[in-house]
Amino acid sequence: MQSRKLGVTLLAVATFAAACGGGGGELSLEEYFRKLDAIQNDNEARFEAQGQPVQELQALRDFYDKVTALISEVRDSLDNLDPSGEAQDAHEEMVAAFTEQLGLSRD
Repeated sequence: MQSRKLGVTLLAVATFAAACGGGGGELSLEEYFRKLDAIQNDNEARFEAQGQPVQELQALRDFYDKVTALISEVRDSLDNLDPSGEAQDAHEEMVAAFTEQLGLSRD
């Protein structure tokens, strides 16, 4: 389910950035979205490999810990990207959303 949320988030950012047009910056939009796709592709299988949560409490805790660690890695990978100006706001919102999700999961 988390990989689907990541996919939806990336699609929303891609749609927003595509509407903004092109321009200079640290990473071109094409390069930025290529890197976003790579992050998604690299991590989607890892999320799915965690399987579905089970009823046993310890198994559920283990699942939760693994998924939380993966979300943290994805957020860090996204945070390391340096998007062009037209994608900067959407990029910062996406990183903030992952950060907020991590904060909620740690509470």
